[in-house]
Amino acid sequence: MTRFLLLLIPLLLCGDVQSAEYHTDNFSVTCSDAELAQQIGDAAEHFRKQHAVDWLGAELPKWFAPCPVTVKHGNIGAGGATTFSFDQGHVFGWQMNIQGSPQRLLDSVVPHEVLHTVFASHFRRMVPRWADEGACTYCESESERNRNRLIALEEMRPGEMIPIQSLLTMPEYPKDGRKIALFYSQSALLSEFLIDLKGKPEFVAFLSSYFRQPNWLTAFRKHYGQAPEQAYAAAVQVNRPTPFNYDNYHIDYFSQEGCPPCIQFETEQLPALVKAKIKVVKIDLSKSHNKERGKQDGITGTPAFIIYKNGVKQKVIRRPSTAQELLAACAGDKPAKTVQVAQGVGIGYFGPLPGSNPGNRANPHNDLSAAQTQLINQIVDQRSQMAINSTISSRMSELEKLMDSRLKNAILEIQANLTDEQKALINASDDQKAKIAGFTEQIAVIEAGKAKFIEDHEKALVEEREKREALAKEVEAAKTETKSVKEKLAGLAKEGVSTALESATATAGWSVPLSIAGTLVGWFLSRRKEEKTEPAKA
Repeated sequence: MTRFLLLLIPLLLCGDVQSAEYHTDNFSVTCSDAELAQQIGDAAEHFRKQHAVDWLGAELPKWFAPCPVTVKHGNIGAGGATTFSFDQGHVFGWQMNIQGSPQRLLDSVVPHEVLHTVFASHFRRMVPRWADEGACTYCESESERNRNRLIALEEMRPGEMIPIQSLLTMPEYPKDGRKIALFYSQSALLSEFLIDLKGKPEFVAFLSSYFRQPNWLTAFRKHYGQAPEQAYAAAVQVNRPTPFNYDNYHIDYFSQEGCPPCIQFETEQLPALVKAKIKVVKIDLSKSHNKERGKQDGITGTPAFIIYKNGVKQKVIRRPSTAQELLAACAGDKPAKTVQVAQGVGIGYFGPLPGSNPGNRANPHNDLSAAQTQLINQIVDQRSQMAINSTISSRMSELEKLMDSRLKNAILEIQANLTDEQKALINASDDQKAKIAGFTEQIAVIEAGKAKFIEDHEKALVEEREKREALAKEVEAAKTETKSVKEKLAGLAKEGVSTALESATATAGWSVPLSIAGTLVGWFLSRRKEEKTEPAKA
């Protein structure tokens, strides 16, 4: 992984990915197609309102921060991954990544992923896996729901299906890729039966009862009057899918000699297509007369497939595909329903109270302990991994593409944090790298000299400060001594000039300025003159 990461960085540095953004009250959509970005943003707001009313009975308040939505569109497998965190009764840290054709994004992926956010906002805790995915799958297009029914019913053989008690108590998605598709299909089958039986609000009340008393048998009997196994058996009988008629379809299958994926397809997938009674025409591009046909259809690698309906080309798939993917591509050619966008939003906030300043952080709580923060990070990481796993369902081949998209996003983030020197090193030649290394050494020498100068300067400042402090102490001592001498001289002057002069001279010594002695003599002579004058006046 590290080597692959380093190889991708130069590619990302060399070019900018053009993308458009569309913002609504609760979603911030990033997509390379501006029109599609707006359609997805409006659809997300529409389904957020519709789901809240249908399942909860009322609209949700406006989120304190929009949910970022990253869109990858094209002729690729449909899927999505939505992550968020819970703490102290709050849900935050939204992130939604979706991919697929515009049709599947609007009629299946967006409603599916938005319901995850509605449930998270309502319950403020992790919803049991089977119920969360089963309810969200209920919101997908009829062709997708029918595909899930087919998978669930095809795997009814002993040892293949997931036992119902295991399904209800699974804390994580299955690690086995085959079991992931089965997990989704069985969850969808059971959830669809319960929702059709008593409606969406009752399904929400059923989950609330389980949260209050975590016992599935009690919750099933309270809300649906039967045990989980009985409910699933009834779901199998009620939800048997209507077989799709493939009479009007045929598939051109392009292959060539020595192609391992082609051999694998013919061994493992082709029999299922034959069983579904769909016509498959093999075109061997190794034959000279077929090469021109491949060029006309833009086929550059094998295996590849072109799906026709009534002789009209419907879809070109230029990658290895399973029989289920090809059948789903045929069954899913219906146009997406038009989404009527509802205007208006609710009031209120999730996260910090109105008037507080959450800043730019995804986590609005400033008082989390280190242990709480670590726990939240673990939950986010686990949720991210589980959500990624959910996208692969019966399309295991799409996992690599989804991971590639997430990896590119991570690399773009790394790119934004690179220094100019690091960017230069990535794209530099050997000579340029040598020059950069020389400059780096010179900078290091300069920095070392700068540090030494600062150190010496600070040391000199300390010494100067110490000298000033010592001088100040000497001045204070001299002031104190002078004051003491003055006080003694003033006191002794009252007793007689000669005595005071002798005492002052003996006490102060020659350290007292001679000016003081002169002042005292003058004062003494003046005093004597006044004493002689006073008797004469009498």
